[in-house]
Amino acid sequence: ASATAAAVAAAASGATFQLLTIDEYEARSGKKVAVGKRYFKHTRLADIVSSAGYSAAGLSEEAQARERGERAALLDFLLGLLDTDAATRWTPDQALRHPFVTGEPFKGPFTPPPREEVGGGAAAAARAGGKGGHEADA
Repeated sequence: ASATAAAVAAAASGATFQLLTIDEYEARSGKKVAVGKRYFKHTRLADIVSSAGYSAAGLSEEAQARERGERAALLDFLLGLLDTDAATRWTPDQALRHPFVTGEPFKGPFTPPPREEVGGGAAAAARAGGKGGHEADA
């Protein structure tokens, strides 16, 4: 718990953090990383999203295409949220405009509006029970 408290205090002071590879962490800390549980047979997010809980058996071609499209939108959404670069990672307001959230057709990689243009509008509207995402622009 003390390491967590120190990290929170460092973050509050404006310190920045960098993700390390396992090898980099082990070299810096002198500790061996514990092997965690394997929840998926795949290691890449794209593979996990495309295969998790999915069987095409019994689905029409249309239903399979719809499922593939929804999974592509989910993957794009997750990649925007999990970007390790804080400068390009989506803000909550930007994420609320993604087709995976708005229900609009997904037409390929989503490019959110610049942070200045998003402001608190979409998230504030969603929290207040109003429309968020692209509908807020209409």
